[in-house]
Amino acid sequence: MAINVTDSQGTKAYLVASGTSVNDATAISTAITGGKQIGCIQDLGEIASSRSVQEYTCLSSDEVTKSLGSITLPSLDMNLLFDAGDTTGQAEIRTMYNNNERRTIIIEIADDAGTNPTYITFEVAVSKFGNSIQKDNAVMQVCTFEICSKPAFVYAS
Repeated sequence: MAINVTDSQGTKAYLVASGTSVNDATAISTAITGGKQIGCIQDLGEIASSRSVQEYTCLSSDEVTKSLGSITLPSLDMNLLFDAGDTTGQAEIRTMYNNNERRTIIIEIADDAGTNPTYITFEVAVSKFGNSIQKDNAVMQVCTFEICSKPAFVYAS
C-alpha cells in the first residue's frame, strides 16, 4: 500500500486586498487573478492556531479535566530569495511594512495534477522586514507575517 504524500514543491502564495472574498475555491481562484504572487519562497513554516489550555485536578482524587480557552495566532517567518526587480510580491511586502497595512494571503498547495489545489487563507500584517546577507549565501529578503485572522482551509475535493 502506498503512502499518500503532498509535496511542498509547487506551493504558491499570493497577497490580495483585505476584504477580498475567499470563501470558496471559485472565489479564491478569482482573487488570485488580481493578486500579487510572492516569488521564490524558501520556507513558509507552520500555519496553525492553538488554544490555551487549563488543567484542573482534585486534591481528593486523581480526577483531571481540561478546559479550552481562546485561540492564539502565531507569527510566520518567511524567507525569500531577494529580487530587487520583483514589483509584485516582494514590493507588496515592503509596502505593507512601510505603510503598516494588512492583506489577505492565499497559500495554494498544488495537487499532483495541478488542477485541484488546497487553499489556506488568512489576514496578515508585516511586523519585521529586512535582508539577510551572509557569506557564501544568496541575499535573502526576510519578513515576519503576523497571522491576524484564524486560517481558513478549503481542501481539494
